[in-house]
Amino acid sequence: QKQKNLIIFLSPEIILPKEIEKLILIDEFEYPSKDQLKSYLISFCHQIGQNEIPNDVIEKIISLGLGLTKSEFLSALSLSTVKTGTINCKDVINIKKQLIRKNPVLEFYEPQDEDRFDNIGGYEVLKTFLLRTYKSSLAKGVLLLGVPGTGKSSVARAMSGETGLPLLILNFARSFGSL
Repeated sequence: QKQKNLIIFLSPEIILPKEIEKLILIDEFEYPSKDQLKSYLISFCHQIGQNEIPNDVIEKIISLGLGLTKSEFLSALSLSTVKTGTINCKDVINIKKQLIRKNPVLEFYEPQDEDRFDNIGGYEVLKTFLLRTYKSSLAKGVLLLGVPGTGKSSVARAMSGETGLPLLILNFARSFGSL
């Protein structure tokens, strides 16, 4: 009599030999939503007895946690609590930075004080559009494309400074080799 076996693989990447692709069922899971991250954060705060976190800090931590798994997000919160006795944004950023460093195509950029729209001349329509897009819940990000030397990187860094959020830079030269 045949026994039926079930094997479950959990992985962020799916690389299968063509011979077994047809035999395997793949179920992809989404990253936690803002509401889920907020639930994890509030639950974590209750567990450690830290119930007095300002709403603006909660929203910032949740925004920074987007794109992390539940485990990665809770690890960042735990690390922060162990290091400083409280939850802070810096440790969530550091966990994200460590994960991104493993990908040679992505570069992590933290905004500097001088990264502001006021320091860039022109592009008024683009600046307004970017700020409006950031405030809406429809967009997940913005991709700026164009010929070299037109200010894409400067605008992206300024947007990062305006929002206080880190910037991910996709380096096409690294992904396709230098063409």
